[in-house]
Amino acid sequence: EGPLGDLGAYLVLPCLVAQWTLLRELASRRRGPVLAVVAAALAICLYAMAVTQTISALAAVAAGSLVLWGLLAPRRFLLPAVAGGLGLAAVLVLAVSPLRARVVEKAGELARGDWNYVLTGRLDPWRAAVFLLAEHPLAGVGQGGFQAEFVPAKLALLGRGVTFFAGTAEASFENAHDEILDVGADLGVPGLLALGWGIWLLLGALRRVAAGRDRREVALAWGGAVALALPSLFQFPFRIALVAFPFL
Repeated sequence: EGPLGDLGAYLVLPCLVAQWTLLRELASRRRGPVLAVVAAALAICLYAMAVTQTISALAAVAAGSLVLWGLLAPRRFLLPAVAGGLGLAAVLVLAVSPLRARVVEKAGELARGDWNYVLTGRLDPWRAAVFLLAEHPLAGVGQGGFQAEFVPAKLALLGRGVTFFAGTAEASFENAHDEILDVGADLGVPGLLALGWGIWLLLGALRRVAAGRDRREVALAWGGAVALALPSLFQFPFRIALVAFPFL
């Protein structure tokens, strides 16, 4: 991951906003320069995301786009839109050699059932986070304490016979690569309750948007929320300012 993973996460929301703008322009029957500029920007963003090889970000765009088009596009456009999206994904995989190599690699790992390799070692910080939450349920290990506590947790789990990922030289993880598990490890059960309350507030805000009359706002709000939820399970979008601020 690193900077490339951050870039992939950063491009998720721009891809959705670009699609939302295209749908708005098409619905208004305008065919001016705005349509061409936005289409070009969307193409550049998708190509840049493909070059980053960040599969979770690509999946986030796909999920958010599905919600966006499902809520906003006329029903007769849904099947062509889904077919076009699948075709575009196939073109990106075939045209961008780093992404193609990564997809082939992940497909082979999936066929062998090597889930930790499919997830690029993410099972390691996830297991450590669950272990730390079980050991410190009332207060966690402290805000930002996951990195310092990862190695002791790993040693304890190795002592229990847990097998860790061997495909990287990383000795530690800065965070759990999962926003929910990271909050649980750092802040314990009280932190998870606070996070649950925050998610409840978000759902309430989405319901209020849905109660309005502007279907375009509803589609973008729900599409963006779904697109953020997916990488939150595999990455750490709220730790990247250029990702977190626009989504908030």
